[in-house]
Amino acid sequence: MKLHESKPSDHDRWRVLSYGKCIRALRNYPQRITSFSEARSIRGVGEKTALKVGFT
Repeated sequence: MKLHESKPSDHDRWRVLSYGKCIRALRNYPQRITSFSEARSIRGVGEKTALKVGFT
């Protein structure tokens, strides 16, 4: 089950919101993202989240 689809506990609520915000930002970006710095320049994508989705 995907984290953003599951029922989050109180502890995970902010994590789920953060991932959802990042996913929306990445989907709405008009071109393919190829680097960590490019991912970080997008509003809604934080440093830790960019690292977790594979931008190193």
